[in-house]
Amino acid sequence: MAKTPKFGLKQSADLFKHVPLIGYKGGRGGAKSEDVATYLSLESNTQYSHPLLILCGREKLNSIDDSCKALIERKLFELGIISNYHITNKEIIHKTYGNKFIFKGFGLHISAVKSIDAVNICWAEEAQDLSQKTIDVLPPSIRGKGAKFICTWNPELPSDPVERWFNESAPEGTILHTVNWRDNRFFPKELEIQRVALEKADKERYLHVWEGHYKSASNQCLFTLTEIHESIERTPNFLEIPKVASLDVARFGDDASVLAIKEGDHISYIQEWHKLDTIQLANAVAEVIHNEHIVAINIDNGGNAGGGVIDVLKRLVGHMCNVLEFRGADASTLDIYTNKRTECYYKLQDWMKKGKLVDNKLLIDDLSTVLYDFNTSGQRFLLAKDKQKKLLGRSPDCSDAVSQLFDPALRPKKEKRQHYTQVGWDG
Repeated sequence: MAKTPKFGLKQSADLFKHVPLIGYKGGRGGAKSEDVATYLSLESNTQYSHPLLILCGREKLNSIDDSCKALIERKLFELGIISNYHITNKEIIHKTYGNKFIFKGFGLHISAVKSIDAVNICWAEEAQDLSQKTIDVLPPSIRGKGAKFICTWNPELPSDPVERWFNESAPEGTILHTVNWRDNRFFPKELEIQRVALEKADKERYLHVWEGHYKSASNQCLFTLTEIHESIERTPNFLEIPKVASLDVARFGDDASVLAIKEGDHISYIQEWHKLDTIQLANAVAEVIHNEHIVAINIDNGGNAGGGVIDVLKRLVGHMCNVLEFRGADASTLDIYTNKRTECYYKLQDWMKKGKLVDNKLLIDDLSTVLYDFNTSGQRFLLAKDKQKKLLGRSPDCSDAVSQLFDPALRPKKEKRQHYTQVGWDG
C-alpha cells in the first residue's frame, strides 16, 4: 500500500503546476533533490493516457552511479511502491503503466539526448554545471505532452549559464525558488551539527555552502552584482576620446593573455589568446592596435612576463601608439591605496557608476570575486589573487586587464611640436 508522501519544502507544491520551467536553488540541506525525487516518483506511479518518459541527468555523468538513480529507488521504497517497478542497471520502468526513468549525462552525449523523442519531464541535477550549449540544445528537445524542465542547483557564480537562463531568458510562466536549510521541515540533526561547525570555522565558505550565496558573496567584495549588471545594460556614451587598451600577459601555461579596449565611457572589447610566445602575442596585439586605431596601451610587467612583448610592440607600433609598462605592485598615486593595482580597481569601481562594461562571462566572474580589506594604517588593499584563483579555478586575467585601463599613466602619445619660421613683408 502506498504511503503518504512527505515534502520538506512548502515550495515543492509548485512542482505539480503545468509550467515549462521550474528551478530550485540554494544551499545544502534545502531538500531540493529529495522533494523533486518524491514528485517524480509520484508522477511515475500515476496512469496517464500515454506512458511518461522522465529524463534525469546532469552535465557530467561518468557512470550511472553518479546519477540520481539511487535516490529515485530510495523514494520509491519509502513510498511503498517499489514493487510496481522493473529496475535495470540503466532504467526504472513501471510494470503496469509503462512510465520510464532514464539517466544521462548531457555534456558528453548532448546529440544523443537531443534525439530522444517525447520526453515529458527532464530533471537537471547540479544545474550550476550546465553548459550554455546544453541549455541552448536540450530544453527545446523536451517536447513531450505537458513537457516540463526542472533544475536544482547550489549557486556557484552569477554568470553561470543556468543563472542567466532563469534571470534573463526564461519562458513565460517560469517558477524559481531560493530554498535553504531553514526552509526544510525535516532538516536532520546530523546536518545541523555540520552546519554549525562550518559557520564557526569559515563564515565565508559557510555562506556559500549552507546559505546558497554565490562563491564570491562577501561583505568584502569590491563589486556588487547589481553594479556589474547595471553597467553592462547602460547605453554607452562615446565622448570622441581616442581608444586606449591594456594587456595582461599570461605567466603560466593555463593562463590567458587578455586585451581590453576602452573608448569613451565604454569598455567595448575583450580578446583572449592562449599559449602564444612573445613574438606571436606581440604581433597579434599589434594587429589589433592597427585595426582599432589604439593610441596608448598599458602592458602588465609585474612578473616580468610582459617585458619582451613591450620591447617588440615598441618596434612594431611605437610610432603610432604609446606603449607603457604597468606594475601593479608599484606605489599608488594616492595614499589611501597600498599599490597601483588596488588604485586601478577602485577607479574602475567608481567609473562603473556611469560607464558601460562589455557583457563578458569571464569578466563578470572575475569582478564578482575581487575582495578587499584595510591594513592597520587604514589603506585599502585587494586580497591576494590566490584567493580569487581558488574561487574561479583560474587566474582573473580579464578583470586585471580591464582594471589597467584606469592607470593614470595611460595617456596618448605626445605629439612633437613643429616649429615654423615666420616670413613677413616689409612693405
